[in-house]
Amino acid sequence: MLTNKLKSFWSLAVFFGLGITANATVYTTIGDGSFNDCSIWDNGCPNSNIAQGDTVIINHIVNANASMNVLGTLILGSTGVFNSSNTLDILASGTFVNQGDFTTDNPLIINGTFFNEAAVSAPSVYTNGYICNSGSISLINEFYAHGALVDCGGTVETCEFNMNSNNNAVDVTGSATAELFNQNLCCTDSGFPSPFGTLEGDYVIDSAGVSFCSLPLQPDAGIDISTSSCEGVAEINLYSLLSSEVNPNGTFSEVNPTGSLDPSTGIFSIAGLSAGTYTFIYTVAGYNASSDESEIEITINPVIYSVSELVACSSDLPVEWNGLSLNEAGSHSVTLMSVNTGCDSVVTLDLSVTFLDAPTLSTNGPVQCSGDLIEITIEDIPNAEYHWNGPNGYFSEEAYNEFELNYTNEGTYTAYYSLNSCVSEVAELELGIENFEIDEFTFPNVITANNDGVNDEITVEDYIGYCEEFNFSIRDRWGNQVFEQERGEESFNGVSFVGEKLPEGVYFYHLSYGMKSLSGFIHIFE
Repeated sequence: MLTNKLKSFWSLAVFFGLGITANATVYTTIGDGSFNDCSIWDNGCPNSNIAQGDTVIINHIVNANASMNVLGTLILGSTGVFNSSNTLDILASGTFVNQGDFTTDNPLIINGTFFNEAAVSAPSVYTNGYICNSGSISLINEFYAHGALVDCGGTVETCEFNMNSNNNAVDVTGSATAELFNQNLCCTDSGFPSPFGTLEGDYVIDSAGVSFCSLPLQPDAGIDISTSSCEGVAEINLYSLLSSEVNPNGTFSEVNPTGSLDPSTGIFSIAGLSAGTYTFIYTVAGYNASSDESEIEITINPVIYSVSELVACSSDLPVEWNGLSLNEAGSHSVTLMSVNTGCDSVVTLDLSVTFLDAPTLSTNGPVQCSGDLIEITIEDIPNAEYHWNGPNGYFSEEAYNEFELNYTNEGTYTAYYSLNSCVSEVAELELGIENFEIDEFTFPNVITANNDGVNDEITVEDYIGYCEEFNFSIRDRWGNQVFEQERGEESFNGVSFVGEKLPEGVYFYHLSYGMKSLSGFIHIFE
């Protein structure tokens, strides 16, 4: 069974010059058994010396008793178990890919290419080839890297890791220098303070990528960090603040303990903490009691609260404030972002609204005649400023006003007042002249001219007012005019214009008023 990493091997094979020939043979196990048992293979028996170009794939439990030389490709799948009681030699042209469980009782000799993604157990390893170890290699004795290149982030359990240069490695690695990258070397024997043994010739050890039993050879806690957060944030993962090249297996401690740091997870819970600066130390322990520290300083900025007051006039509503359209009094709040800290800023506006009702207006109107004086008055409001408006551009700022009212300036007059920069509602007055409507007038048709003081005369001015001119005439039944009156003359009391008392009976009257007239009957009784 091939994994994704194993599939990538075929592209890597080109880099290492491992071509697959057209007449190559592929052998794959179909059951458990001995390597030399032909019945466990799908394509005949592979030779213990795997020829260059051939590929052997083991997906079952297979035991090998004879020594083996790999010039081609040997693949141990993820379900495979391969036990060798003899030597296994990966020659310069050979490749061994292990994704299963490989155990050998003799030294593992790798002069070609070895991809290990799983588990290897051997007495020792001798190599001048390329080992990509992302799994684990457990050795009883030494690991000899003679010009070899070892990489890929796995673990090698040995108490003696030897390195020296070797020209025989050039064909596989491209260099005679022994190189060690990204491996965790671990020795469980306390008698060996270091897993390194003999280091000779040209060799390279990646001090940043190589660790000893998970302790870095050169611990790196990174640079000091200063950052900030906001009050109200639930928590901060301190590990997320570290740069990518920092050793991730360090521990955090708090300079001034608050009880809010979980050292095992690096989670700093800031909910409920007051604003301020909190300092932490990140410590990375390294090999041979070495260590490195960095300081992380976190400033928790407070939520800023501010309150302002505003008195607005009802005529100013709505008040536009920080994106809100306010139509009523009260406390109104919005949450903004502070340009200084990037944290929340809660701003509150206490809004008071002044409502000025319409003023009370009064007048002595309506007037009887055009040209009569009329009075208009607005209620007295201390410190108020008054504003009158009316027909024909009338304007006044006085509380009391008096002027002649005629047919050109009668109509609607409005008034309002301003107080403390606010404007009241508007009040109205209708100013007019009392007009006698002759069409709607019912003339008195009976007079008792007996000088008893009751209904003895007809006073026309009492009905039509004292403004317009009029003509009032009376005729008897024969059409003879017996009385005539105009404004200012004596009223009719049953006496003719020559001073004679008129007899009882029915008389005809005619009243002219302006452009209109009215006619009818009058009965005279004594």
